[in-house]
Amino acid sequence: MAAWFVTTLATWVLSASWGGWLAGSDAAQTDATRAFGALAAAGTVTLATAALVAWWMSRPYRALSQATQRLREGEAAPALDEQALVQEIREVNAGFNRMAAELARAEQDRAVMLAGLSHDLRTPLARLRLEAELSVNEPQALAHMAADIGQLDAIIGKFTDYVSTVTAGCTSS
Repeated sequence: MAAWFVTTLATWVLSASWGGWLAGSDAAQTDATRAFGALAAAGTVTLATAALVAWWMSRPYRALSQATQRLREGEAAPALDEQALVQEIREVNAGFNRMAAELARAEQDRAVMLAGLSHDLRTPLARLRLEAELSVNEPQALAHMAADIGQLDAIIGKFTDYVSTVTAGCTSS
């Protein structure tokens, strides 16, 4: 759009049909050259200003995009500026900050629940292991029972490891 405007304006200024003054003296041609130079400078300044304003206005959207990317990758999202100049951006940023906090809280609650579940399951497993060792006389049956209990204990251990990494990630953010 801007390039079309500058081209059209330059053609109009330099055309011989505009008052016929370009066909005249060197002074008229110098005036036309100055006018074209001024128009070109004004166009350049306008385009540069428009680019700067567009960059400045898109900063909050870039910040939101980056925060969303981090949140999607499982990282802690940085808090977005809730004091932005534009009301709509303030509202979007506040909503994003609330959402990120609620997701972190839900993840923390889930980690606590898994830790409790792990503890609650390991207690009966320990009793089963002790009871099997004391009451089962057949070595092969005892080995099978111990293997099954060991597998359950390994699954619970994986839950515990997961919970500890999630909890460490939530407390560091």
